[in-house]
Amino acid sequence: MNIPTKLNIPTTINCSHTLAIMDDESTLTFYKLCSDCNLPGLIDTFGNLPDTTNIEMDYAYYIVYWYRFQRSDNNKKLILEWLLRADPNIDYVRVANDYMADEHIPNDALHLACERGHFKVVKWLLAEEPYLSSFKNRCNICYAFRISCCNSNLELTKMIFELLADYIRVRLIILNQAYLNAMSNQNTETMEWLLEINQDINTTLVFN
Repeated sequence: MNIPTKLNIPTTINCSHTLAIMDDESTLTFYKLCSDCNLPGLIDTFGNLPDTTNIEMDYAYYIVYWYRFQRSDNNKKLILEWLLRADPNIDYVRVANDYMADEHIPNDALHLACERGHFKVVKWLLAEEPYLSSFKNRCNICYAFRISCCNSNLELTKMIFELLADYIRVRLIILNQAYLNAMSNQNTETMEWLLEINQDINTTLVFN
């Protein structure tokens, strides 16, 4: 697909519904609207999208770009333009040319959602992207598990854990790092839960 160089929507959008901070719910709404190629919904809900820090914008671009197997769709082209205006740093070349984009880019979205503690986004990603929960993806799942312990959303951490429960519970390298992440962020509930998984976790870890 050729990326249009000129945007065909207004430069300034006055929208009373523009969201300044993207939380779990609004980030999920954003991804869903991209997945549906719903440009009016995106503009009405997010205006000119002043905050993209909680969105994996390459993933948003990816799900629009590959909408219906890249069939020609004028509305899709307009959304791609809109996304590039919102974030000029989107790596659209990677989306189009990385032959493993369907593995790499959804994992980027998963990791960001775990880092932010976005339970609803993670749940939706796992449903939409079957590869994410596959055993072949275990390295990324383990990474997602570790970084999820940095925030206090234990429900999210447990959801990731259940993807590979038998695999993770016996691997102290993974559990030690998860415990360190929880400890460094004073997530005592997560720390207690990790020790229930494996009592051999090193609780005397030293911060480097």
